[in-house]
Amino acid sequence: TILRCLRIVEGRTSETQSPVYVTENHSPGWAPPSHGRWFNRGELRDLHLDVPDHRSILDEWFALPERNESLPLLPEWYETGWFESASTWISKQISRTGIAQAGPVQQVRSSQRSCVLRARTDTGYVYFEAVPDTFRHEPALTRALSERFPGLIPIVHAVDADRSWLLMQGSGESDLSAYEDVAIWENALMSYSRIQVEMAQQTNDIFALGCQDRRLDKLSLSIEPLLSDTPAMLPGSPRGLTDAENESLRVRQPEFHAMCEALSGYRVPASIEHGDFGYWQTMVSGDRFHFIDWSDTCVSHLFFSLAF
Repeated sequence: TILRCLRIVEGRTSETQSPVYVTENHSPGWAPPSHGRWFNRGELRDLHLDVPDHRSILDEWFALPERNESLPLLPEWYETGWFESASTWISKQISRTGIAQAGPVQQVRSSQRSCVLRARTDTGYVYFEAVPDTFRHEPALTRALSERFPGLIPIVHAVDADRSWLLMQGSGESDLSAYEDVAIWENALMSYSRIQVEMAQQTNDIFALGCQDRRLDKLSLSIEPLLSDTPAMLPGSPRGLTDAENESLRVRQPEFHAMCEALSGYRVPASIEHGDFGYWQTMVSGDRFHFIDWSDTCVSHLFFSLAF
């Protein structure tokens, strides 16, 4: 299983980027194929590398145990042994629900934002997600929405609030992108809007679950400190903003404030806002839609969901 991406060696294009992954071997007796072999730090000096930039990365990796370096910002699923612990919990929860596990726990995705695992059961796949403290509201929020909107949110089998773990039933064979019929997309939007309309009267419940307050007045107050935070704009980074781009945003502050004020004038109530709402978060099962991945949820202007 992949523990983490150690570094991405930048190329001229995204296609020529070279990611280096740290993985965990769950089969100690496994032998590499004839064209590969294990090597240790002492052999690194004489080892030919097709990508020279990998040498400094490997040097840094081998030096980590010597420095006994603590990396508190890394999520727990980047550590060896975590996968086995999570797998044991998943199997225990599956058994507790009365359904039968029909295959091993598999890794679906691992990133700093989340780790997703799955296991086949006699009722289809169940999915496990672990999230960092930034998104610790997601498991409890998903369970609350599942109870309030059965049929629109996947069935939640278990939540471990202390560890920010979530186990839920699979929610469809494909996302909305598999469908070209505009009527199906319209029905999906109407189903999602039902959640927003009902939750507009329950914003305190959303706050109580740990979601952020990003209503228009709060957004307006946050514009200036955000645009003044130059390091957050990653100047000098290939994915950052240039000085000219930063300045062009700062001179538009009055315009952004005016936009917040104009939106407030329409008197559309604040409600639950997914934060990453798109076809990839809309799973289709027959004539039903399941909305997943509520990690970026906040309370804000409900039309912001359409931005994606």
